[in-house]
Amino acid sequence: MNEYGELVVLGYSSYRVANGDTISTKGQWQPVGSPNCHFRLGMKKVGNGLERHRSIVQTCEKTIDSLRQELQSPSSQFVSIPTSNSSSCFIEYVPNLSLDMFQIGRQPSRFNDFSVPGPIYGTSGTISRFAARFVCERSAPYRCRLFAGGFDASRMAVVPSSSLKYCAFCNSWMKTMDCKCISTSSRPIVYERNRDNNSETDGVPVDALTKNGVRIWMPEQKVWYEVSVNGFLYAIQDDLTNSSFHRPTSAPAALEALVTHGCIIDLGGVQLQFLSKRSRRKSSIESMSNPSLAVQLESLNIQCPVQLHPLKFQNDSDLNDTSTPYVFPACGHVFGFDPRIARGKCCPMCRALGSMVPLKLASTNGAKLHQAEERNRIPDSVFNPCGHAVGSKCAKYYASIRMPNGKSICPICAVALDQNLPYTKLYLHIDDDL
Repeated sequence: MNEYGELVVLGYSSYRVANGDTISTKGQWQPVGSPNCHFRLGMKKVGNGLERHRSIVQTCEKTIDSLRQELQSPSSQFVSIPTSNSSSCFIEYVPNLSLDMFQIGRQPSRFNDFSVPGPIYGTSGTISRFAARFVCERSAPYRCRLFAGGFDASRMAVVPSSSLKYCAFCNSWMKTMDCKCISTSSRPIVYERNRDNNSETDGVPVDALTKNGVRIWMPEQKVWYEVSVNGFLYAIQDDLTNSSFHRPTSAPAALEALVTHGCIIDLGGVQLQFLSKRSRRKSSIESMSNPSLAVQLESLNIQCPVQLHPLKFQNDSDLNDTSTPYVFPACGHVFGFDPRIARGKCCPMCRALGSMVPLKLASTNGAKLHQAEERNRIPDSVFNPCGHAVGSKCAKYYASIRMPNGKSICPICAVALDQNLPYTKLYLHIDDDL
């Protein structure tokens, strides 16, 4: 076992505001770089993981140095959650060499294993500088857990006072927390974790969420949960018909935040999908043994049904070339580029209304998002309205998943799919049919 799997970005990992636009301009975000960048979670030479040990509530008058005297280990790191104007709860995490930890966030830093800038305007963005962390077991069954937030140079993960916080004593959520359930005194109050207790939340009097939130979609439950800074799952409103920013309102779910094959993690509006090592290996073997999709498509002698000349799938340098394949995503008919057809906003074959866009194939990393039997086969479906060609199972699968904003997206470019017709069958005109 030398790796746990990899994270593939659905769409782009970075977006910028177009020149001259303001952040309030509709459709202002422009993707930067290539789609579907990926991050490999490889086993580290020495385990650097952390596990939760206990919680310490003390007044803010105590210094960080005095707090560290209370910690179990000199290498301990801790999550800081304000419980009132004069006190905070510090959850201590101690080193565990049987675990590996990976951090991900907006800021390129030696404390982040992976950087996902996300939508950035000026110096601010929707993804936190230290957004989340993955903790993986170095021995079988190699389980991987997700936590919101990450540790910085001070070995702290500080939760802002305005963030949502959950009190385990009164089972309530609040922002401006002054919870009378949690006693404070001049001396630190320690809540030990009882490992004989079946409750995972034992020893955590206060939990919290990050400002922009970290969410996980689990393929087994097919629902979204929000993940806390201590790795607990909280159910969120399942009415995803609009773009409202729903937050949890109930107690922790009776589930562990385990990252399994197919899980989707949402970081401030950018989604990443986890692919297991087994899936990654099978994809690599198939891609090495089969020709590329572009080569396979050209071998079919596909023609434009109007101009009756062959289409070139390996030439993407000139989008206005008549041999460049275009598609009407609303119906799936493929043509060579023709400015008259493009201006018509209507398919000349079936008269379906819609725009003509370039027919695009998935990148190497994007192909990993297909099911195994479709990864290197001729695509038979196309996403609407972006024009990415995929297999029918891939199209049906991603069209059925609603992101936290209530929309389904193309996994290649993250463009929101049409709600009424998210994908259509792809029609390729082959000269053998003449």
